[in-house]
Amino acid sequence: MNIHTARARDAALRDYHAFIERSGKEDLIAWSNDLQARGLAANTIRQRIFLIRAWLGINSPVDLPARRTVRKRKWLDVEQTRALLSAIPEKPSGQRDFALIAALLVTGLRIGQVRGWKWDDVCEIGRNGLTNKRDLPMVVFKALQVAIDRTPHSNNMMLLGCLLRKEHVFSASQCWLRMNNNFSLITTDERVSQPLSPQEINRRIGRYARLAGMESDGVTAECLRRTNKKLGQGIVTALVQDAFESRNARPVRWKRMDRDVRLHGIGRRSR
Repeated sequence: MNIHTARARDAALRDYHAFIERSGKEDLIAWSNDLQARGLAANTIRQRIFLIRAWLGINSPVDLPARRTVRKRKWLDVEQTRALLSAIPEKPSGQRDFALIAALLVTGLRIGQVRGWKWDDVCEIGRNGLTNKRDLPMVVFKALQVAIDRTPHSNNMMLLGCLLRKEHVFSASQCWLRMNNNFSLITTDERVSQPLSPQEINRRIGRYARLAGMESDGVTAECLRRTNKKLGQGIVTALVQDAFESRNARPVRWKRMDRDVRLHGIGRRSR
Protein backbone atom coordinates (compact mmCIF):
# COMPACT_ATOMS: atom_id res chain seq x y z
CA MET A 1 0.00 0.00 0.00
CA ASN A 2 1.48 3.32 -1.06
CA ILE A 3 1.43 6.50 0.99
CA HIS A 4 -1.60 7.97 -0.77
CA THR A 5 -3.74 4.86 -0.23
CA ALA A 6 -2.65 4.71 3.42
CA ARG A 7 -3.63 8.35 3.89
CA ALA A 8 -7.04 7.74 2.31
CA ARG A 9 -7.57 4.66 4.49
CA ASP A 10 -6.73 6.61 7.67
CA ALA A 11 -9.23 9.33 6.68
CA ALA A 12 -11.90 6.69 6.03
CA LEU A 13 -11.24 5.06 9.41
CA ARG A 14 -11.52 8.36 11.26
CA ASP A 15 -14.79 9.16 9.51
CA TYR A 16 -16.20 5.69 10.14
CA HIS A 17 -15.34 5.78 13.86
CA ALA A 18 -16.87 9.26 14.16
CA PHE A 19 -20.06 7.94 12.54
CA ILE A 20 -20.21 5.03 14.99
CA GLU A 21 -19.84 7.42 17.93
CA ARG A 22 -22.64 9.64 16.64
CA SER A 23 -25.13 6.96 15.66
CA GLY A 24 -24.09 3.93 17.69
CA LYS A 25 -24.37 1.72 14.59
CA GLU A 26 -21.74 -0.33 12.83
CA ASP A 27 -23.59 -0.40 9.53
CA LEU A 28 -21.85 0.34 6.24
CA ILE A 29 -25.14 1.05 4.46
CA ALA A 30 -26.13 3.65 7.08
CA TRP A 31 -22.64 5.13 6.88
CA SER A 32 -22.92 5.31 3.08
CA ASN A 33 -26.25 7.14 3.39
CA ASP A 34 -24.68 9.52 5.89
CA LEU A 35 -21.81 10.28 3.52
CA GLN A 36 -24.26 11.02 0.72
CA ALA A 37 -26.33 13.27 2.99
CA ARG A 38 -23.20 15.24 3.84
CA GLY A 39 -22.61 15.92 0.15
CA LEU A 40 -19.43 13.92 -0.46
CA ALA A 41 -18.60 13.00 -4.05
CA ALA A 42 -19.70 9.62 -5.33
CA ASN A 43 -16.15 8.50 -6.09
CA THR A 44 -14.99 9.50 -2.59
CA ILE A 45 -17.82 7.49 -1.00
CA ARG A 46 -17.01 4.43 -3.11
CA GLN A 47 -13.33 4.67 -2.19
CA ARG A 48 -13.99 5.00 1.56
CA ILE A 49 -16.43 2.10 1.70
CA PHE A 50 -14.07 -0.11 -0.30
CA LEU A 51 -11.20 0.67 2.09
CA ILE A 52 -13.31 0.00 5.18
CA ARG A 53 -14.63 -3.27 3.72
CA ALA A 54 -11.08 -4.40 3.01
CA TRP A 55 -9.96 -3.38 6.50
CA LEU A 56 -12.87 -5.18 8.23
CA GLY A 57 -12.82 -8.15 5.84
CA ILE A 58 -16.49 -7.76 4.87
CA ASN A 59 -17.52 -9.51 1.66
CA SER A 60 -21.25 -8.77 1.73
CA PRO A 61 -22.41 -6.45 -1.09
CA VAL A 62 -23.18 -2.83 -0.29
CA ASP A 63 -25.24 -0.50 -2.45
CA LEU A 64 -22.86 2.19 -3.65
CA PRO A 65 -23.64 5.44 -5.45
CA ALA A 66 -23.04 5.46 -9.18
CA ARG A 67 -19.65 6.55 -10.43
CA ARG A 68 -19.32 10.13 -11.52
CA THR A 69 -19.09 10.34 -15.28
CA VAL A 70 -15.63 11.41 -16.28
CA ARG A 71 -15.67 14.43 -18.57
CA LYS A 72 -14.21 13.76 -21.96
CA ARG A 73 -10.85 15.41 -22.38
CA LYS A 74 -11.06 18.50 -24.52
CA TRP A 75 -8.85 19.70 -27.33
CA LEU A 76 -9.04 22.68 -29.68
CA ASP A 77 -9.50 22.66 -33.42
CA VAL A 78 -7.71 24.97 -35.85
CA GLU A 79 -10.18 27.87 -35.58
CA GLN A 80 -10.33 27.69 -31.80
CA THR A 81 -6.54 27.63 -31.53
CA ARG A 82 -6.27 30.65 -33.81
CA ALA A 83 -8.93 32.51 -31.80
CA LEU A 84 -7.21 31.70 -28.49
CA LEU A 85 -3.85 33.04 -29.71
CA SER A 86 -5.41 36.20 -31.15
CA ALA A 87 -7.16 36.97 -27.82
CA ILE A 88 -3.84 37.47 -25.98
CA PRO A 89 -3.07 41.22 -25.63
CA GLU A 90 0.17 42.71 -26.89
CA LYS A 91 1.18 44.40 -23.64
CA PRO A 92 4.28 43.09 -21.79
CA SER A 93 2.36 40.63 -19.61
CA GLY A 94 0.56 39.42 -22.72
CA GLN A 95 3.87 38.79 -24.47
CA ARG A 96 4.92 36.52 -21.64
CA ASP A 97 1.57 34.70 -21.67
CA PHE A 98 1.84 34.27 -25.44
CA ALA A 99 5.28 32.69 -25.00
CA LEU A 100 3.86 30.40 -22.31
CA ILE A 101 0.89 29.26 -24.39
CA ALA A 102 3.11 28.90 -27.47
CA ALA A 103 5.47 26.66 -25.49
CA LEU A 104 2.60 24.48 -24.27
CA LEU A 105 1.12 24.20 -27.77
CA VAL A 106 4.25 23.68 -29.85
CA THR A 107 6.32 21.48 -27.54
CA GLY A 108 3.43 19.36 -26.23
CA LEU A 109 5.06 19.26 -22.79
CA ARG A 110 3.17 18.97 -19.53
CA ILE A 111 2.50 22.02 -17.42
CA GLY A 112 4.98 20.99 -14.73
CA GLN A 113 7.83 20.80 -17.25
CA VAL A 114 7.21 24.21 -18.80
CA ARG A 115 6.61 26.12 -15.57
CA GLY A 116 9.92 24.84 -14.20
CA TRP A 117 12.02 26.41 -16.96
CA LYS A 118 14.75 28.79 -15.85
CA TRP A 119 16.50 31.28 -18.08
CA ASP A 120 19.85 29.62 -17.46
CA ASP A 121 18.46 26.29 -18.64
CA VAL A 122 16.55 27.59 -21.66
CA CYS A 123 18.55 30.50 -23.07
CA GLU A 124 22.03 31.90 -22.72
CA ILE A 125 21.86 35.67 -22.29
CA GLY A 126 24.96 37.28 -23.73
CA ARG A 127 26.10 40.68 -24.93
CA ASN A 128 24.54 40.14 -28.35
CA GLY A 129 21.20 38.85 -27.09
CA LEU A 130 19.72 35.41 -26.50
CA THR A 131 21.12 32.09 -27.66
CA ASN A 132 18.90 29.03 -27.95
CA LYS A 133 20.44 26.74 -25.38
CA ARG A 134 17.71 24.09 -25.14
CA ASP A 135 17.04 23.73 -28.89
CA LEU A 136 13.54 25.09 -28.48
CA PRO A 137 11.28 25.38 -31.53
CA MET A 138 12.15 28.61 -33.30
CA VAL A 139 8.74 30.24 -32.82
CA VAL A 140 8.90 29.59 -29.06
CA PHE A 141 12.42 31.00 -28.89
CA LYS A 142 11.35 34.13 -30.78
CA ALA A 143 8.37 34.58 -28.45
CA LEU A 144 10.74 34.42 -25.47
CA GLN A 145 12.94 37.02 -27.16
CA VAL A 146 10.00 39.40 -27.52
CA ALA A 147 8.99 38.78 -23.89
CA ILE A 148 12.44 39.56 -22.57
CA ASP A 149 12.71 42.69 -24.75
CA ARG A 150 9.79 44.15 -22.77
CA THR A 151 11.54 43.67 -19.40
CA PRO A 152 13.55 46.34 -17.54
CA HIS A 153 17.28 46.53 -18.43
CA SER A 154 16.62 44.85 -21.78
CA ASN A 155 19.05 47.34 -23.37
CA ASN A 156 21.84 45.97 -21.16
CA MET A 157 21.94 42.26 -21.97
CA MET A 158 24.90 41.49 -19.70
CA LEU A 159 23.18 43.05 -16.70
CA LEU A 160 19.93 41.32 -17.62
CA GLY A 161 21.77 38.01 -17.84
CA CYS A 162 23.12 38.46 -14.32
CA LEU A 163 19.68 39.31 -12.96
CA LEU A 164 17.74 36.55 -14.72
CA ARG A 165 20.25 33.73 -14.69
CA LYS A 166 18.54 31.71 -11.95
CA GLU A 167 15.06 33.18 -12.37
CA HIS A 168 12.14 31.20 -13.72
CA VAL A 169 11.10 32.06 -17.25
CA PHE A 170 7.45 32.31 -16.24
CA SER A 171 7.76 33.92 -12.84
CA ALA A 172 4.83 34.35 -10.47
CA SER A 173 5.86 37.89 -9.59
CA GLN A 174 6.00 40.71 -12.14
CA CYS A 175 8.41 42.62 -9.91
CA TRP A 176 11.89 42.77 -11.41
CA LEU A 177 15.18 43.63 -9.75
CA ARG A 178 15.83 47.30 -10.39
CA MET A 179 18.75 49.60 -9.87
CA ASN A 180 18.74 53.01 -8.27
CA ASN A 181 20.88 56.02 -9.17
CA ASN A 182 23.89 54.57 -7.33
CA PHE A 183 23.67 51.38 -9.40
CA SER A 184 23.19 49.17 -6.36
CA LEU A 185 20.66 46.37 -6.34
CA ILE A 186 17.44 47.06 -4.48
CA THR A 187 16.43 44.13 -2.29
CA THR A 188 13.17 42.41 -3.16
CA ASP A 189 11.18 39.59 -1.62
CA GLU A 190 11.72 35.93 -2.41
CA ARG A 191 8.58 35.67 -4.52
CA VAL A 192 10.51 36.86 -7.56
CA SER A 193 11.99 33.39 -8.08
CA GLN A 194 8.70 31.50 -7.70
CA PRO A 195 7.22 30.07 -10.93
CA LEU A 196 3.61 30.44 -11.92
CA SER A 197 1.39 27.89 -10.20
CA PRO A 198 -0.55 25.40 -12.36
CA GLN A 199 -3.79 26.96 -11.12
CA GLU A 200 -2.68 30.43 -12.23
CA ILE A 201 -1.61 29.14 -15.65
CA ASN A 202 -4.96 27.39 -16.17
CA ARG A 203 -6.79 30.51 -14.98
CA ARG A 204 -5.04 32.65 -17.59
CA ILE A 205 -5.69 30.14 -20.36
CA GLY A 206 -9.37 30.03 -19.40
CA ARG A 207 -9.56 33.82 -19.38
CA TYR A 208 -8.17 34.06 -22.91
CA ALA A 209 -10.60 31.34 -23.99
CA ARG A 210 -13.50 33.45 -22.70
CA LEU A 211 -12.11 36.51 -24.48
CA ALA A 212 -12.00 34.43 -27.67
CA GLY A 213 -15.71 33.65 -27.28
CA MET A 214 -15.27 30.00 -26.29
CA GLU A 215 -16.52 28.00 -23.36
CA SER A 216 -13.63 28.10 -20.92
CA ASP A 217 -14.64 24.87 -19.19
CA GLY A 218 -11.94 22.32 -19.92
CA VAL A 219 -9.57 24.74 -21.72
CA THR A 220 -6.43 24.14 -19.66
CA ALA A 221 -2.76 23.40 -20.18
CA GLU A 222 -3.65 19.72 -20.59
CA CYS A 223 -6.10 20.76 -23.32
CA LEU A 224 -3.25 22.52 -25.17
CA ARG A 225 -1.06 19.45 -24.86
CA ARG A 226 -3.81 17.27 -26.34
CA THR A 227 -4.27 19.83 -29.11
CA ASN A 228 -0.65 19.25 -30.06
CA LYS A 229 -1.27 15.51 -30.25
CA LYS A 230 -4.55 15.78 -32.19
CA LEU A 231 -3.63 18.44 -34.76
CA GLY A 232 0.00 17.49 -35.15
CA GLN A 233 3.26 19.30 -34.58
CA GLY A 234 3.35 20.93 -38.02
CA ILE A 235 -0.16 22.42 -37.96
CA VAL A 236 0.21 23.76 -34.40
CA THR A 237 3.59 25.30 -35.21
CA ALA A 238 2.17 26.99 -38.32
CA LEU A 239 -0.76 28.42 -36.32
CA VAL A 240 1.52 29.81 -33.61
CA GLN A 241 3.91 31.18 -36.26
CA ASP A 242 1.09 33.05 -38.05
CA ALA A 243 -0.18 34.49 -34.75
CA PHE A 244 3.34 35.55 -33.75
CA GLU A 245 4.01 37.29 -37.07
CA SER A 246 0.67 39.14 -36.95
CA ARG A 247 1.42 40.33 -33.41
CA ASN A 248 4.94 41.49 -34.17
CA ALA A 249 4.55 42.74 -37.73
CA ARG A 250 7.08 45.43 -38.59
CA PRO A 251 5.70 48.78 -39.77
CA VAL A 252 5.90 49.45 -43.49
CA ARG A 253 8.91 51.61 -44.30
CA TRP A 254 9.01 54.42 -46.84
CA LYS A 255 10.58 53.52 -50.12
CA ARG A 256 13.72 55.35 -51.10
CA MET A 257 12.89 58.32 -53.34
CA ASP A 258 15.05 60.48 -55.52
CA ARG A 259 15.65 64.15 -54.75
CA ASP A 260 12.85 65.55 -56.98
CA VAL A 261 10.24 63.26 -55.49
CA ARG A 262 11.29 64.12 -51.94
CA LEU A 263 11.31 67.88 -52.61
CA HIS A 264 8.06 68.12 -54.57
CA GLY A 265 6.13 65.29 -52.95
CA ILE A 266 5.47 63.48 -56.22
CA GLY A 267 4.31 59.97 -55.56
CA ARG A 268 4.50 60.37 -51.81
CA ARG A 269 2.33 57.99 -49.85
CA SER A 270 -0.61 59.30 -47.89
CA ARG A 271 -0.35 58.65 -44.19
